[in-house]
Amino acid sequence: MFHNNTITAKKSSNFAFLQQVQADFCRQYGNIRIKLANAYGMNSNFQPTLRSLMHHYNINHKELARDDKVRQLMGQVSDMKDVMGRNIEVMLHTQESSLQTLKDTSDQLMTDAQVFRQRGSVMLRKQRIRLCMMYGGTVVVAILLLTWVTLAFCGFGLQYCRS
Repeated sequence: MFHNNTITAKKSSNFAFLQQVQADFCRQYGNIRIKLANAYGMNSNFQPTLRSLMHHYNINHKELARDDKVRQLMGQVSDMKDVMGRNIEVMLHTQESSLQTLKDTSDQLMTDAQVFRQRGSVMLRKQRIRLCMMYGGTVVVAILLLTWVTLAFCGFGLQYCRS
């Protein structure tokens, strides 16, 4: 229990530390100087200030965690965590229902595809039978027509075509 309170006190004092570092840095350097600074250009000048602030906040973190500003920031962070948690739950629920709808649609499409495949096979078989019947009928008509023409020119007993 003591260890958790110490960690919470250190975390909450981090907010105050960061605000203090920002305030001291902006007080020590102007906006124009900050904008025109090179990387690590102010390191040697600001390092003693940063070191003393770190030491102060490490030593006094329990007292600083009780500060009203720190508590307000911790409350805001807690509220933000709650809002983000609810937003995530809502989005997951929405995504879950969307995924369920997509799954149901996919299953229905799979069933429809199987029915379509079966009906397509039956229809193809019927078309092949019709085609065979049409070709067979055409062959029979052609044979009958050829026989009729032959009988018309040669006679019923083929007596005119034998000689």
